[in-house]
Amino acid sequence: MRDHNTLRLKKIFRNDTTKFIVRFLLLYGLLYTFNFVYTGLTVKGGNYSPFLDHHLDYISGLRNLILNTASYFLSIIGYDNYVYGHYLQVMEHNTIRMVYSCIGLNIIAMWWAFIISFPQTQIRKLIYLVTGTIFIFLLNVIRIMLVALAPKDPAIFNIPIDHHDVFNVITYGIIILFIFRVINKSTTNTTS
Repeated sequence: MRDHNTLRLKKIFRNDTTKFIVRFLLLYGLLYTFNFVYTGLTVKGGNYSPFLDHHLDYISGLRNLILNTASYFLSIIGYDNYVYGHYLQVMEHNTIRMVYSCIGLNIIAMWWAFIISFPQTQIRKLIYLVTGTIFIFLLNVIRIMLVALAPKDPAIFNIPIDHHDVFNVITYGIIILFIFRVINKSTTNTTS
């Protein structure tokens, strides 16, 4: 009986779909956990690491890049604004405080886990990693700009709207469309 179950398990794990799902879940879990732990190491208190905080803090670097890019585009379209710390202040409009959940690291981790786990050429993986990450970054910049310029009353038509949820739904929807594109491109190439 044990040999029969072992053979069934071996057969399941030889399946390419199962391998992909296991790789994807493991990689996403690792990326998610790494970002979570790294954040804990760069925040004062607990297991704080001054070296990581001062020299290798990619989380604050990404936050600053998003805020400064949004500030730059807002300036181009004529809005006076400035960035200070984790804040973006748009004159006569809103002040945005960008916390960890606004950065989009979990969305990027999900995209990276999918692209790295999905069977395709290395060059295609690299292209999809870079273009997808840039696209998610730009969507986040647009979201920050729109929230900064949004009316002070967060309810539209008496419906409260949470911009985090809207951003996540739109971004995950676009990522799902991109995933279908990656899969279709891959199956088209293998059948040709």
